[in-house]
Amino acid sequence: MLARVPGCPFCLAPAADRGDGRCATCGERLSPRSGPPPPPGVSIAPPDGARRLVDIGHALSLDAALRVVHRLLDVAACFEDARTSWRPIPGDYMIDASGGLHLAEARGAWKLEGAERFDVRWSLMALGACVTPHPVVLGPTRLVRLLSAHREAPGRRLASVDDARRELARAESERRLVADRTLEDGRPDVAPCYLHGAPAIAAATDEGFRRERNEDAVELASGGGERPWTALVVCDGVARSSRARAAAVTAAKTARDALARFATAGAGAAEAAVDRAIRAAHRAVCSQRYDRRGEPPGTTIVCAFVRGARLVVGWVGDSRAYWITKDGAALLTRDHSWVHDVVARRVMSETDALRHPLAHALTRCLGPLEAAAPVRDVEPEVIACPLRAAGHVVLCTDGLWTYYRDPASLGRLVAAAGEGASAARIARHLVNGALVRGGADNVSVAIYAHPGG
Repeated sequence: MLARVPGCPFCLAPAADRGDGRCATCGERLSPRSGPPPPPGVSIAPPDGARRLVDIGHALSLDAALRVVHRLLDVAACFEDARTSWRPIPGDYMIDASGGLHLAEARGAWKLEGAERFDVRWSLMALGACVTPHPVVLGPTRLVRLLSAHREAPGRRLASVDDARRELARAESERRLVADRTLEDGRPDVAPCYLHGAPAIAAATDEGFRRERNEDAVELASGGGERPWTALVVCDGVARSSRARAAAVTAAKTARDALARFATAGAGAAEAAVDRAIRAAHRAVCSQRYDRRGEPPGTTIVCAFVRGARLVVGWVGDSRAYWITKDGAALLTRDHSWVHDVVARRVMSETDALRHPLAHALTRCLGPLEAAAPVRDVEPEVIACPLRAAGHVVLCTDGLWTYYRDPASLGRLVAAAGEGASAARIARHLVNGALVRGGADNVSVAIYAHPGG
């Protein structure tokens, strides 16, 4: 008898019978339904020596994981053609010595009736639990999204096997295109995650699973010559505000252009330049037109400017900057948020503060703070620090750091991308890490790889 995965076998939450034999979280039956036998072409007699995929999936290579996904879709197509559906759990998938996929049982199979459609999400969800976060999290973002399809917002869910096959083909194309190199923005073959930049810098962004649109913005700039420089900007449009996306894009581009002008002018202090760039971004957002009946436009911002071995970071809001080396990870910013303030004043613990209705409230952002009030100036925070070793400057929105609150955990995620990994690979890996953990918000990352020495 195969051991069962603890908790609900469908949504994987701790099982809690709500009194009718169904899971209190997802509503599925906690005991299998009786139904028809598996359709032709589907064997539920794994060969001798086959092992549960959930036990060994983390050790598969990305190529092996992709082969398993293809085989699963072949199996799912047999169910779809027979107008039969089933609800597998991770423990139902078996893999033989040659990497072939088998079913231990056709759990809860039933015949589809009337307009009812086969939904491939369930089989993909169970498979995703076996091969994420490793090795899939190191692969293309489209593959992570494919195996997390159950998290998609209503109306954007995969339904048919053909849908899944098309998305898998796009994921394999994305893998070939972005294998350790960068691409320009907006390439349709790498959407919804895109990467851009020069060899030592890259950015990646994804709308996540629960948002209708991406309201983050990232901008990069760099220059060579006698005094090479790099500028990174990450913004997160305030969700409740009007034109949140436009606010983030405007702020990011304005700050990037200001830092590029400072870098090419070659005079003045970088700290003052970062401060001015953020203030210019604030004025640009305040000058936007918006519907006065709604919330005014707003966005967070975090900027990094590197010249030589010196880093300057400035920010407003709760987008963050980290410095990560092989010896550890440090958070360089402090959130301008209600949670940070109450925890810093020891009014309540972080755990209690995060449960409060004001948990996501900002105390500072760019843009008009009150629709009816005169526009006020903004007060950025700016710090400078030396970069004494090889490492990575990581800027990100709360769509990432929400899942990696301890800087050390983010450092381990960077290290897991592999020694010598390109900035593009690391950026994609961080976005995938957020998606695997839930992807409840837009997630954006900008990376600068410092050579050290």
